[in-house]
Amino acid sequence: GGPLALVGFSGGDAILEAAGLWILLGQVNLYRRVNDCFPGEEPLHAWWALLPPPLDVVVGLRQVHFLSEFWKKERSLPAGGDAVAEKYFPFISAPR
Repeated sequence: GGPLALVGFSGGDAILEAAGLWILLGQVNLYRRVNDCFPGEEPLHAWWALLPPPLDVVVGLRQVHFLSEFWKKERSLPAGGDAVAEKYFPFISAPR
């Protein structure tokens, strides 16, 4: 709301809060959609969207990793090969 307040726009705080809520709901939707790709073994919890930085970055990396694994399976490619998730940061690819 700060930049909007500088130009005399009232309601800037409400717009900022609405934008934050929009992003949060979008993240929850993305987590749900990733979980739909893995019925019975969902890799993400929707409440993880509430985690503060930098933990939200870890969840984002998990999301990208599991989407990558899903599309490898869809294209009949071998699973694995993600050195970042498997070698350097194994908690990214670990089961939930």
